[in-house]
Amino acid sequence: NTAPSKLELQAMAPWLSALSSNSVPLACDGYPFAFTLNGSASDDLLPSWSFSNTSNGTQYRFRWESPDGLSATIEVSLPEPGAADWTLRFQNTGSRASFPISDIQSLRASLKAAAAGSVLHTHAGLLHGFEAEPPKSLNLTTPPVVLQSAGGTSSMSWLPWAQLEWPATCAGLSITVGWSGNWHAAFSRSTAVVGFGIWQATPSYPRLSLLPGEAIRGVRVLTLTYTNHTTLSLHDTGLNRHRRY
Repeated sequence: NTAPSKLELQAMAPWLSALSSNSVPLACDGYPFAFTLNGSASDDLLPSWSFSNTSNGTQYRFRWESPDGLSATIEVSLPEPGAADWTLRFQNTGSRASFPISDIQSLRASLKAAAAGSVLHTHAGLLHGFEAEPPKSLNLTTPPVVLQSAGGTSSMSWLPWAQLEWPATCAGLSITVGWSGNWHAAFSRSTAVVGFGIWQATPSYPRLSLLPGEAIRGVRVLTLTYTNHTTLSLHDTGLNRHRRY
């Protein structure tokens, strides 16, 4: 895979910084989103597309455009330290139908962390009787922990929210999916890296082409970093951070 250019990394630095903390930094300088176009990974395509960006201090817009007029745009809001709220959009400004787009991943990141101490908190959805079920706490393992909705409703199987926590460093990351349909999330670990991603539906769906002038959006994602140095538990600190946002 090809890494982003220095110009792209400089432009995206405020956004990338909001996804991590001093105790749990990003593991690599890569694009924090992904997709596949006609069988080719976006990591291999984006470096050859034209790149532009605008910002006003809290609102950022990053846009990549292919030679045939397909654009991928990330609209990011950074309203407060450690908070990032963004949406991935595609638009065909060309004169013919785009190649098929698939594997739309609005969030993809890897963090350097003590993998053995990585905990994922989430909550069962409607199918599992979420009103009676307590939150789930899962220790991350090498095979991915997969959460996904079902039945075309975002909260059917699992609520569209999770907290990644590293108790040893008193650090956490809250992740919320803003999407009314199906979504898919995977969390995994290696020796010292925790990786995770959020897909629009599933990794293999949707697969679609855009006609000239057509546009679509991916899932909206909100991430909130937090630390705990109070009498509250790390998990409760994350819940309060999310509730107060």
